[in-house]
Amino acid sequence: MNFLTSNERYNLEQPKAEISATLIEPCLRECTISLRDWKTNSMMVLVNPWNEVCMRNELKQGSVIHLWSFRRNSRLCFVLVLVD
Repeated sequence: MNFLTSNERYNLEQPKAEISATLIEPCLRECTISLRDWKTNSMMVLVNPWNEVCMRNELKQGSVIHLWSFRRNSRLCFVLVLVD
């Protein structure tokens, strides 16, 4: 979780917490997406609207992706890259 600020890490430690981020999709569309910490299996996951992102970009089970994080004006952002 080195890509998160201390405030974001604190917020994600709260029950049922999520933080908002900008996602740049492979189709180059930008959307707002939520990031959650699934403590039960120690994973960070993107949710809401993840299913719509998958449909727009034709992602399916077995698709290989890279997810890059960066900051734009202090806001957390991700770039989703589909690997062929």
